[in-house]
Amino acid sequence: MQNPAAIRGRAAISAGDERTAERELRGAVEIEQQNWELWRDLARAQFRLAKHDTALLSISRALSLAPQAADAMLLRGQIHLARGSRASALEDARHASSTLDRPSQLQECAILLLRLHELDSAMATAQRAVLLSGHDPDAYTNWAVLAAEAGAQRRVESIFAEGRRRHPNDAPLAQAEAAWLVDRGEFTRAKAAYNALLHVHSRPGLVHLALALLYHQEGALNSAHNHAWLAVSLEGHARADVHYTYIVILRDRSQSRAAAKQLKQAKRRFPHDAGLQRLAATAMLPDPPP
Repeated sequence: MQNPAAIRGRAAISAGDERTAERELRGAVEIEQQNWELWRDLARAQFRLAKHDTALLSISRALSLAPQAADAMLLRGQIHLARGSRASALEDARHASSTLDRPSQLQECAILLLRLHELDSAMATAQRAVLLSGHDPDAYTNWAVLAAEAGAQRRVESIFAEGRRRHPNDAPLAQAEAAWLVDRGEFTRAKAAYNALLHVHSRPGLVHLALALLYHQEGALNSAHNHAWLAVSLEGHARADVHYTYIVILRDRSQSRAAAKQLKQAKRRFPHDAGLQRLAATAMLPDPPP
């Protein structure tokens, strides 16, 4: 017979309700005191509640029951780091990185190693996650993000290049690469990446929005206007920010009356949007034509 408290506790963790999870899992371990997985799950709920000392006790109980449980060791490493015990955290992270076999857990371990300034180990662990995932495009994105946080910009470029060779039509991977180029200030390459993304993205209006912002930042207002208009045409029914961008570009092109008219229409569709309200208060636009 399944433990009802365990079922409720794990459901609460999945829902992000850690307080309920802790309460239910405390009851669950009272019923199954030798179940190391319940102790691990209780420790995870306590860790997310920043109850680090209590979480350490719970994860220690889990590992006393299952000393080789790599995911429990990873969690203990995260708890040690939160408590400031870097040497203990590093010991657990190194052991977990060599024994974990699930890509998502390896990605967590790579982040832990990065926070411990073990850059080479972090990169190797993220790469192993890619291999074990079967070269999943999301795993490439996670690896690239980790490399960017580590300051390994050349490595980021090679990771994206490899991922894009394997998955030339994967929109999230291409979008992540384009966003990275924007962060780097490589706007010409970013525009090329976003233009390529137009052909594979399920919502091209969002890509037009990104291009409008890039061209606007460069002062290329005609190109910015064209992309902003397309963004409004495709996404204006659902998103206020495309209207906001289009209005700002119209204003900056000295099309004040058109901007005022667009603002009036946008406010009718999104009357409570804070951005449009700020724009109405500060843009100093003329009254639109009737």
